[in-house]
Amino acid sequence: MESIDEVLAIVPTLFTETAETVARATGVIHRQRQFSGASLVQTLIFGWLEHPDATLAQLTQLAALRGAVVTPQALEQRFTPALVTCLERFLAVAVTTLADGGGGDPVDIPLLHRFTGVWLLDSTTISLPTAWAARWPGCGGRRPGEGTAALKVTAQLDLLRGRFAPPELSAGRLQDRASAGQHAALPRGSLRLSDLGYFTLTVLRQIDAAGSFFLTRVPVNVVVVTLAGERIADLPRWLARQATVDGAVDVPVLLGAAERLPVRLLAERVPDPIAAARRRRIRQVAKKKGAMVSQAALARADWTLFVTNVPAERLRMAEALCLYRARWQIELLFKRWKQDGQLATWRSANPHRILAEVYAKLIALILQHRLLWLSDWSLPRKSLRRASQAIRDHIRAIAAAFDELTILRQALVQLTRCLRAATTIDPSRQRRSTADALLAVAMGP
Repeated sequence: MESIDEVLAIVPTLFTETAETVARATGVIHRQRQFSGASLVQTLIFGWLEHPDATLAQLTQLAALRGAVVTPQALEQRFTPALVTCLERFLAVAVTTLADGGGGDPVDIPLLHRFTGVWLLDSTTISLPTAWAARWPGCGGRRPGEGTAALKVTAQLDLLRGRFAPPELSAGRLQDRASAGQHAALPRGSLRLSDLGYFTLTVLRQIDAAGSFFLTRVPVNVVVVTLAGERIADLPRWLARQATVDGAVDVPVLLGAAERLPVRLLAERVPDPIAAARRRRIRQVAKKKGAMVSQAALARADWTLFVTNVPAERLRMAEALCLYRARWQIELLFKRWKQDGQLATWRSANPHRILAEVYAKLIALILQHRLLWLSDWSLPRKSLRRASQAIRDHIRAIAAAFDELTILRQALVQLTRCLRAATTIDPSRQRRSTADALLAVAMGP
């Protein structure tokens, strides 16, 4: 479990000395009147962490705790290009500092303990005002001005300990496979779970060469070759010949016409209604894009396909399929960011205030995740949403104590006690969780 001493070693310095240095370097503060650079940064980050939909009046209450007695109008005047630059630079420092740690205790799910980490990789996109199209260009929409500006946040989360890599910010139009996170090195012995947007044979080979593992779905256009060197022209028909009675396939193959990357091909035949629904979606997408319907994709709709370099003795097929479904946890993280943290919601039409709010909220959410390490991460069935709410409930007391480490320690002790109570899910809850599924499949035959 993360210790309070570890939090005290980095968080106070980050939000005081580092924040002040960045604020002054970017020209946000020339001479101190009400706000110092640190108090302004703290007001926005802690204020929006406590109340993600906070008004200017609510933010000024937090400012008063940090020694700045200002009016809402005075705070509004602070949303300048210099403040946007300040928060963008502070974000780069803050996420790296907050991500530097060992995480919580390993979650008590034996299947995950077979790896040094189980890393989920994905991204979420935030639409921005058109004024930011040059800085953060989007993909464009069907209506004039729609989607011209967007910010993509790429995140990596470790299911085993709750660790995270520093989130990467990029233009909304950047393809996932071109992101820096796509090429980030994994700790040796880790497993990476990613979707089709990140599939490249070059990256999979790099992961394998580094002594790590991958589990990913397979694009339709990837060439599959048998170990004997025969290219499989009709993959669905070939899979039907390989399938066991229950419609499962687990065979060694090579990927790529030239790369010939050795992998296990895992395939699961889906029920007819699911295959029919997939074909309807394929036709709808093709019609929307004005493209030809892919006959290969239609034929592949009967199967769910994965590839991995994890040996069969280390990860059975049923375990692999269940483990891949745990990738949904990073989607839930983004959902909490946008629904509970309101990362993509604001009260203003001022483009500088909007982008400053996005940066401040993202820093707040990363701080919130770091504080989650104070909870008992080892619990398989835990409510991170409930724990996150506990942090928001305590953030004012933490903010008020920043000038005195003894009082700050007491505030963190109180938070830790509440987190341990808030994290536990009611045992009577009927819905099966991801943890339940991972525990059950590892105990199966």
